Amino acid sequence: MKIAHLSDIHFFSGKTTLSHLWGRAMIGYINAHLRRKRIFITDYLDLCLSSLIKDEIESVIISGDFTTTADPKEFALAKEFIQKLLDAEIQVYTLPGNHDTYTKKSFYEKTFYSELSLGRKFSKEGLFHKKITPEWDLILLDNTFLNTPLNANGLFPPSQKIALERLLQGLKNVIVANHFSLTDKGASHKLIHGQECRRILEKHPHNVLYLHGHTHKTEVVKMGGNLYAINSSQTTICYTYHEITLLKDDFSYKKVQYYE
Repeated sequence: MKIAHLSDIHFFSGKTTLSHLWGRAMIGYINAHLRRKRIFITDYLDLCLSSLIKDEIESVIISGDFTTTADPKEFALAKEFIQKLLDAEIQVYTLPGNHDTYTKKSFYEKTFYSELSLGRKFSKEGLFHKKITPEWDLILLDNTFLNTPLNANGLFPPSQKIALERLLQGLKNVIVANHFSLTDKGASHKLIHGQECRRILEKHPHNVLYLHGHTHKTEVVKMGGNLYAINSSQTTICYTYHEITLLKDDFSYKKVQYYE
């Protein structure tokens, strides 16, 4: 099975309402106009789609930050892109990033789930699980919470820790997708209690692929045990994604450049 991992697309409409700009969104909107809209270029995503089709990708996992300020227009752009993937008969799996729960409105109204989750239900602990091949399972983690204005942290809570440990007991090879990195990114951008999550995954006796974004890098890091962290958060910065081939009890990966 061939899958692709994308992250941190950061759609930005450039137009919004005064009501949306009230509060934290004002900071994100100003930052986007001064810096982000020149970094995250979404103009070439049709070339990304063409590359996915050419390489016969069966499933795409997008690990959050579809939007920049959680504006409805940004969610609409993300929804349009996902629909193009679906129209190409590519299975799509999504989870939220901190920018998709950027405002109180988007967080409390769960806008990501109504617009981009494709009807998939996460458990009350913030997990979604599906067997994708006889030897491989997929687990999506939602670690978003309502940050203070200058923070972009995730949270791995005790309830999710217990649920993840129980779920892993019955599984063999797993892909765990989350927006946040397992390595400390500093006080304002880290996954709180992320080292607990890392320890759980490193103890798993079979292959674990941890797909994430958030740090705006493209890299693959071998951690302890059978844990590999695959970061594809330059999807619209350097026009790359990772292609992962799942074998019976093994895997391979490569970085794909869809535009130069």
